[in-house]
Amino acid sequence: MRRIRQYLEKQKKSSSFFSQSPNVDTKIIVVIPAYKEDNISETIMSLFDCDIMDGSIEVIVFVNGSSSDSPEIKAINEVSFIELYRLKSKIETGRKKLLIFKDLNINPKFAGVGIARKMLMDEAAFRFSQIENKDGIIVNLDADCLVEKNYLQAIQEFFNLFEKNACCIHYEHRILNIWHQLAIVYYELHLRYFIGMQKLFNLPFAFHTIGSAMGVDVDGYCSVGGMNTKKAGEDFYFLHKFIKNNNCGNIYNTTVYPSDRISDRVPFGTGKAIGSLIDGKAQVTYNPKSFVALEKLISKVDFIYEYSIDGLYSILDDELLLFLSSIRFNEKINEIKRNTKNFDAFKKRFFQYFDSFQLMKYLHFMRDNKYEDVSINEALIYYFDKINVEINSDLKENLLILRKFDKLDY
Repeated sequence: MRRIRQYLEKQKKSSSFFSQSPNVDTKIIVVIPAYKEDNISETIMSLFDCDIMDGSIEVIVFVNGSSSDSPEIKAINEVSFIELYRLKSKIETGRKKLLIFKDLNINPKFAGVGIARKMLMDEAAFRFSQIENKDGIIVNLDADCLVEKNYLQAIQEFFNLFEKNACCIHYEHRILNIWHQLAIVYYELHLRYFIGMQKLFNLPFAFHTIGSAMGVDVDGYCSVGGMNTKKAGEDFYFLHKFIKNNNCGNIYNTTVYPSDRISDRVPFGTGKAIGSLIDGKAQVTYNPKSFVALEKLISKVDFIYEYSIDGLYSILDDELLLFLSSIRFNEKINEIKRNTKNFDAFKKRFFQYFDSFQLMKYLHFMRDNKYEDVSINEALIYYFDKINVEINSDLKENLLILRKFDKLDY
């Protein structure tokens, strides 16, 4: 509890948004940012229909907005707030609580999903501190999602069984709107190909970092300094604090179902991608050749430890060598060697340095200098061949195959 209190003091979080204290046996708090939502009841009902193992749960919804929002958006948010309170009186039980607060006048400079998640997660941390529960679980969900009936049980089981502070939860976009169908299939295929290629080449940071499908225990949350306030990509930056330290796991035995809607909420992500695809922009993805070029380096980490990268120059792409030079690779490797006593320690530090952020920089560098992006169809032909799975002529069938394949934690 000491670490949690230190974090809360640093954030100057000394009181709750609510007068009602949590039940002393509260195990999970699900937090949901809500902005411009016109059907949030469906998400809440899905959660309240879940089975729970033991103890109590709370669902906290933050209806948020910017002071610069239009009157139309403010009206939608007000209606959501009223709708939630009407729902609250109908569905609350002794073990399942719904808490709602709002702020529709956040400074436009800060308003966004990052600040909303942070305020919610800090509130959850404070509420767990009230009942001295340092093992309490904070789960993030979005207001357009449905969840499987065993969702809460599976999350609780994960944290009971594994010594991890964070988790990524299996997700499958709902394919509801016939006009969005091809777009969401293309986009999710891109996501699963991207993570699948990382797994194929044994990169240890191959996780789906989806804000609506992640959880963390409160002690871990406070240990990394809480959530950031980025307006997009906040989930990626937050989860990789755990991933790079081998402190994040996957939950495959339940599913979060995000919607396939178009969204203008953030500059990238599902909603933005779907809108772009519907507008006629082709779905492209990273060239498999960029991953193959990198694999020549990644597969030789033991050689680099024993000798140096110099002996690999003849087998590495010139563009990869240029990229490594730009990030002062040799200098960093020598520093890691000086500060590690064995190969296992070196390998751990190596991938803390060459992490998911470096991977993204590398892929963009290669895209700009050698291997242009390719169509998702071309990428899938390569990937399916490598995983020894027969590719289908129907894209949706290929997505269903990859969803199942993703559950094989290999």
